Amino acid sequence: MQILMSEFQNISPKVLTQMVSFYRDENSRHLEFDAYNPISMQYKQAEGSAYLFNLLNEKKIALLADEVGMGKTIQSLAVCAGLWQQKPEARILILAPRNEVAFNWEREYETFVKVHYKLKDDVVKSRVDGKPMNPAIFCPNLYDLVKEVKKGWGKLFIGKISSFSGLYSKDDVDLRLKEAGIKSPNKFNKIEDKKKAVELIGGLMREEIIKHLPEGYFDLVIIDEAHYFRNVDGDSLRVNSAKTFFGEGEGRINRRALLLTATPNHTSSSNIRSIVSYFDDGLYSEAKYNEILNDICLRRFRRLSEKGKVKYN
Repeated sequence: MQILMSEFQNISPKVLTQMVSFYRDENSRHLEFDAYNPISMQYKQAEGSAYLFNLLNEKKIALLADEVGMGKTIQSLAVCAGLWQQKPEARILILAPRNEVAFNWEREYETFVKVHYKLKDDVVKSRVDGKPMNPAIFCPNLYDLVKEVKKGWGKLFIGKISSFSGLYSKDDVDLRLKEAGIKSPNKFNKIEDKKKAVELIGGLMREEIIKHLPEGYFDLVIIDEAHYFRNVDGDSLRVNSAKTFFGEGEGRINRRALLLTATPNHTSSSNIRSIVSYFDDGLYSEAKYNEILNDICLRRFRRLSEKGKVKYN
């Protein structure tokens, strides 16, 4: 069975659960949304995944701020599956904070396709062996991301937020750019102002990447632990390189951004405005915390009932 929908239509939890099971046990995987327990985490995950998918369709940006342990990863992967169903050639970039989290995304993606994705449709899951049709490509740094995108076949790339701080982690930056096929009139090995240098490098990388993406952009960028981008005015290497790497307006490297964090107000209520500023083209620059939450955020908590059972709301 293959459920291919016309491009970029909103999706309901019922339709989503026809292709994705949020249950892990074999006896429950066949269930669809109407049969889910309304107070279960699986119900909230199915409901949340569809809501996020629709937010991304309508607003192009969504913030998933569920409490830790409510399954932000599986909800994000369900969004990816829905996107590939509507656009099989879609390109997706996931940015995790560091190596171990990136490796966990790789493992979770394999498990998601094997266990949770129901259809052997040759879109997300192979009819032959049940493996992902779009293998995850881990990119240890942004130079490698450029190289992998240029190969042309990849559809799911996993990189690291720490890469934005590591553009000068090795001495010969000019050689690394050359090896990635990036041409520049600047000699970065000799530039003393590293913050200005990484701004330029971030822009060069974005330009090189969009030249080699089929439609000139990633259809979706997912930022895990997005609070790492909360200090937008901090003038760090991470901030300076990320701003030009992501770009703005029609030159942005992505069309949709899904931001994940359990702490949208990590140190201040202004954090959320900083996080979304990389992707909103100034839309929320004057918005208050609650205005942003109400417009593009999904945030739910686990609570104990009087009987000591976990409830989700």
